[in-house]
Amino acid sequence: MDGVVKDKLYLLIIFSLIFLILTIISYFSGFDSNVHDYFFLVNKNILTLIMSYITLVGGRECIIILTVIVLLYLLMKKNYEFSLFYLICVAGTVLINYELKGLFQRVRPEIYGTEFAFPSGHAMASIVVFGALALYFWPKSKKISIGLLILPLLIGFSRLYLDVHWLSDVFGGFFFGTFWLAITFYLFYGWKK
Repeated sequence: MDGVVKDKLYLLIIFSLIFLILTIISYFSGFDSNVHDYFFLVNKNILTLIMSYITLVGGRECIIILTVIVLLYLLMKKNYEFSLFYLICVAGTVLINYELKGLFQRVRPEIYGTEFAFPSGHAMASIVVFGALALYFWPKSKKISIGLLILPLLIGFSRLYLDVHWLSDVFGGFFFGTFWLAITFYLFYGWKK
């Protein structure tokens, strides 16, 4: 396994473990309720409008549009292997998130639609969509990679601010997303010499 691939794989595993620990802590410590109560009281200003737009970036429609644009870009660059990797990452995330929500059946903080809360689909999809792109650009363009990783954090924050997810839902989405990225990345690149 080449050094850059190994470094990327280690980073994915480390981030997965961090998000798993944060999910467990936030669920069992009471942080879920504390964070919910805080944002329930403060989300009544102009920031609500900004968060509403940020959260759209992690929504189904935007994720589909972004995925199509990225795939077209990758195909134009004749990077067929990464195109397939990216497509499997995104498609797998959608299926895994659907199954996990059905498995855990966790109710959202407030009544918001009919979907279950855990793990956050916005958090999971955004960490995969933007995380895979960060893998593509790293280490050629570290600034772009870091910028791409900030987007899922903003989207996750918007889900808390808008009171549609518990803190552990967001961390759980990040965990499952990075874990799926790690598995897929290893299957595509990790086994090569």
